[in-house]
Amino acid sequence: MSTRAEEALRNPVILREIFKYRPLPPKEIRLMSQAWNQTVLSFPKPLLGLVLDSGTRNLGKSELAKMEGKLARNIRDMGCDESTLGSLPVCMAFREFVQFLDITINHEHLVTSLYGILANYSPNLTRLTVNYSPISHNSESIPTIETTTFQKHTKLTELNLMCKSGSHLNVLFETIKTLILSAPNLLAVKIPANFYPDFSPCKKLRSLSVTTNVIFPTTMPDFSFDELTRMLQQVSGTLETLEFEDLVKIFDRMQVYEGNAAGSAFSGRVFQNIAKMGKLTHLRNDLINIFSCGDGLEDVSKMPFLKSLHISKSFQPPHFGNLDDLIGKIGKYVFGTVAELNLREIHDPELIGKLNISFPSLTFLSITSGRGRNSLGEISPLKIGPILEACSKLEGLAYLILEIPTYPEKLSEFVGALMKCGHFLESLTTFMLHHHNYERQMRDDLTVENGIPELEQLLKSLRKIGTIMLDDVVFSPETLKNVESFKSVLTCNRL
Repeated sequence: MSTRAEEALRNPVILREIFKYRPLPPKEIRLMSQAWNQTVLSFPKPLLGLVLDSGTRNLGKSELAKMEGKLARNIRDMGCDESTLGSLPVCMAFREFVQFLDITINHEHLVTSLYGILANYSPNLTRLTVNYSPISHNSESIPTIETTTFQKHTKLTELNLMCKSGSHLNVLFETIKTLILSAPNLLAVKIPANFYPDFSPCKKLRSLSVTTNVIFPTTMPDFSFDELTRMLQQVSGTLETLEFEDLVKIFDRMQVYEGNAAGSAFSGRVFQNIAKMGKLTHLRNDLINIFSCGDGLEDVSKMPFLKSLHISKSFQPPHFGNLDDLIGKIGKYVFGTVAELNLREIHDPELIGKLNISFPSLTFLSITSGRGRNSLGEISPLKIGPILEACSKLEGLAYLILEIPTYPEKLSEFVGALMKCGHFLESLTTFMLHHHNYERQMRDDLTVENGIPELEQLLKSLRKIGTIMLDDVVFSPETLKNVESFKSVLTCNRL
């Protein structure tokens, strides 16, 4: 007779709750029993997926005949085969199961396989991610496809398209345009900045991310501000999240711009001719110097329900991403609904201390200024003391995240700066402090006579903060030994 425990471990409802916490890797769970195997394969969002790489790209008919169909719900195709996408025969065999597709296209002619999957073998597709990055370009290998109307993809809610700049994109773009016309229930889309599909059937689109991945924005092929504006007009009434995302790492831009004193002037105002985006609550613009929002963010001030705003520039000459000039002009506008503000490379403490004038509802502030260039392109002198003093003027702030160019050389200087703003820090629920110069650490110069009592007093006063994170603060054994409250603060907070 089976025990209640044994019966429970055969109950799919109970098993699903247990497997949510992943006590074992899903692959091992499948091997335990047939009941466990079926349970782990039955999750609405698959815990397991099929990865097609150089070792599994050629699944034959016999292998497909033995395969559990539910494994085809989540397919990741690494694009290793040069003749056809490895996911094509899998989708042909299990078309009704396919829900999540992540496909890398390393050869241009493989777009033909993608087209076949989308046209015929993925009626229940829920999420599609395509990374188009051909290894080489051969004009003779570029496919030609006569696009027709796809079957309706009514279950498709998420689409992500990433493209390597300079690739031959026409056939891929036409394929994805046709897909979008067949997907009326899309909720979230990520596309490159030079791709302008027709979103007129997508009446439920909530999130749109427009990406760039080029060092020099002027090299974006076929880019058009007019087409971008037209596309945004189509979705302006439904969007809740809009992002202009820069995919280029700052380090890569710095390498290219080294010794180059002049940057390219290339910008356009994207919202000027768009009606108020009445549902938009989150706006991220990594390239405010390219995708302009008007002088002093005038166009952003007209968004009636905006709650979260993330603003930065591309890191290039002559400004090197510095926002001081832009933030200095926002005083004539009020962003009354914005509670969360993320700024990159602002280096004037006076401007930081006045943010409440334009953002009276501010509760969350993140300032990332670790690259350390002022408005003249010079190494920024911004230090922890002035920036904390400026932030202390912002009433109502609960979350503060800072990244500064460097820490003080001595721990006593650091403690002194925090002590001056102790009352302000006590009002926070989260305080995180990072720095960019990881080669330079503070020297713990505290002693029992000078510094350690002040540190202990500071830690006691900060106990009320839910989360404290400080990068690379290394305390000496003497400091740890003499600060009685240190261990309790460590237990309560992340220090």
